[in-house]
Amino acid sequence: MYFNGNITFKGITSGSLGIIVSSMPKMQHSTVKATEYDIPLRDGIQYSSWRNRTDAQITVKFAIVKDNNTNYIQALRATRQWLEGTGQLILDNNPDVYYNVKKVEITDEEMYTLSSGELESTFVIEPFEYLNTSTTITKVYNSNSSGDETVQVTNVGDICKPLVTIQFINRAEQSVAMITLTLNVDSGSNVTYAPTEHKNRPYFMSDTNLMYSWNQNEDASNTAPQEEFFTTHNYDDLWVPHGTHDIKLTYSTIAIVGSYKISINLREGYAI
Repeated sequence: MYFNGNITFKGITSGSLGIIVSSMPKMQHSTVKATEYDIPLRDGIQYSSWRNRTDAQITVKFAIVKDNNTNYIQALRATRQWLEGTGQLILDNNPDVYYNVKKVEITDEEMYTLSSGELESTFVIEPFEYLNTSTTITKVYNSNSSGDETVQVTNVGDICKPLVTIQFINRAEQSVAMITLTLNVDSGSNVTYAPTEHKNRPYFMSDTNLMYSWNQNEDASNTAPQEEFFTTHNYDDLWVPHGTHDIKLTYSTIAIVGSYKISINLREGYAI
């Protein structure tokens, strides 16, 4: 089936490179991870299901036709450079969602004439399509403050795995900034963060999907892991199921001058 549209990867649209998506992108869906048990004298295999899923894949075929300023080989090289790395993928036929690409594999390439050819690539993606209109909780607290606050959220999709960001702002140049933040969902198990601010990396990030935390600067070019600054870090305790739920924030500061902003991006989406 012909696909009359573009794909956008890393903020660059295929049409802007002069290449054509020659057929409808093909989705290979993920599967739920499970442990198999082959029990004697029982028909079939028994499964113990996990909450995690395998990666999904989207395969896209591109027609490459040279323009007046480039030859086919140059156009092919530019396409390969575009397809390197990771980033967000958006399809024109489903523009309300995006996919997080983990890697791209070029699986086939054929040159038909001196001026045209076709390339097939597979985008290995996280097993979710994320809504562009994701819910974000944002709170700003002043120095030497403490307390707790409960926020009600509604997850319209499947179970979501939030991204937590703590940004130190208005900090005095020589001050030491440290806070303690405890989060829980529906009065469940606590997840407690205790990051210290680094003058070159004022953002503390915690991805409950990747199950990893780090410090970074504004453009994410300067990062450092911060796992050692956890009190507890059972990431899946912050996963939010479908429906309406309460998220409780308990916060306090230690030797902080200035203020800090807490953001919790739910990243709602649907399993694929």
